Amino acid sequence: EVTDRMLVKFDLAGNSTAFDVPVQSYLEPKVSPDGTRIAMSIGTGKNFDIWVFDITRKTLGRFTFGGVNRSPAWSPDGTRLGYFSYGGGVNSLLIKRADGTGAVDTLIRAPHRMYLNSWTRDGKYLVVDRQTPGKASDVCILPVDNPLDFICLATTLYDEYMSAVSPDGR
Repeated sequence: EVTDRMLVKFDLAGNSTAFDVPVQSYLEPKVSPDGTRIAMSIGTGKNFDIWVFDITRKTLGRFTFGGVNRSPAWSPDGTRLGYFSYGGGVNSLLIKRADGTGAVDTLIRAPHRMYLNSWTRDGKYLVVDRQTPGKASDVCILPVDNPLDFICLATTLYDEYMSAVSPDGR
């Protein structure tokens, strides 16, 4: 069950400021590379959509429509958003222009969920959590140009998830 939350920013001293948006069930907020937008999942019941909050304009716009759309991640240049989508019995990793225009590119369809965590700085790879039913979650990287050639970096009996690429890309 997802509960309602405030969208809040913290400075380096630990001071908090709430954004002027309604209290909702915000999940997985990710700040754009230029710091002007926040992509996040907002859920109601079993449905989740990706929304983008423009910090400067103070507007909250819907990015996806229907189904389960989670784990948004900005491309390094901030022009695209990748995310996990589940609908009609199909798990997919999708990429779309961050301004919401254009077609949605299906990167991969999988028999299991693959939550997107981040992109590498060069934009060539995605870091994902692969969730296989009855097994632990694994951290994998997918080449954007050849996503079926993915490599799992951490596969143990335990759940590995929510990984991120370090700022220096190593």
